[in-house]
Amino acid sequence: MFIIVCHCLLMFITVYHCLPLSTHVYHCLSLFTTVYSCLSLFIIVYHCLLMFITVYHCLPLSTHVYHCLSLFATVYSYLSLFRMIQEFCSHTDVY
Repeated sequence: MFIIVCHCLLMFITVYHCLPLSTHVYHCLSLFTTVYSCLSLFIIVYHCLLMFITVYHCLPLSTHVYHCLSLFATVYSYLSLFRMIQEFCSHTDVY
């Protein structure tokens, strides 16, 4: 959650030039946000594609390979969820 907020703030600063920074810095920020967005999108698409292949068995693979893909996709999903919860908890004041 924190990463998403930072990313949105960075995109806002990059698009609207609200800080007194040089043009070179804004070009670097723009390049960074573009690369980060593409990587995030690639990871989401990759995960969805992996889940689709695992659920619908649309490739001529053995049952063992599908079990491995299913296990990998499940572990990846739980790790992503755990990371999001950890991010959220580390940036909130819980007493």
